[in-house]
Amino acid sequence: MAITLLCFATLVRAERPHDWPYMEGSWRFESSNGYEAEIEYEIVAGGSAAIGRWTDKEGGQTIETIGWRPNDKTMVSIGFGTGGKYWKREYTVVSKDKCTGKILFVDPNGTIINGNSTLTRVGPDLITGELIGKTTDGKEVNMSVKFKRRESTVNLK
Repeated sequence: MAITLLCFATLVRAERPHDWPYMEGSWRFESSNGYEAEIEYEIVAGGSAAIGRWTDKEGGQTIETIGWRPNDKTMVSIGFGTGGKYWKREYTVVSKDKCTGKILFVDPNGTIINGNSTLTRVGPDLITGELIGKTTDGKEVNMSVKFKRRESTVNLK
């Protein structure tokens, strides 16, 4: 009986395969280009992934899925949003306080940005980040971002 319970407990809550804690609960996002959104993050798949539901100040919606790709030890974030917005971040350096990797971002106007993304956990309620890259027509992009924890106003159930 003890073996059965131990196996069941392992299936219910998987151990996160990396040190970076997924964001959970209510967050506010701001970027240096003026984009703002409210996000509700939920831990899923027994703790091995997270889903973010973004609502921007114009009412646009984005769904983000974050998870671990074990074959190459990469944390991946993929987002699909209103107006064709899309991103894929692949963090190949992952620690409890910092993630660095590549990003592909497409905005609703069709502008494509390829570059590097860094997230830094400043504390339990604040994460800052930077995107440095280029558009497909060669324009340089340097954007700073901030995730700040807030009180929940959305019921995810």
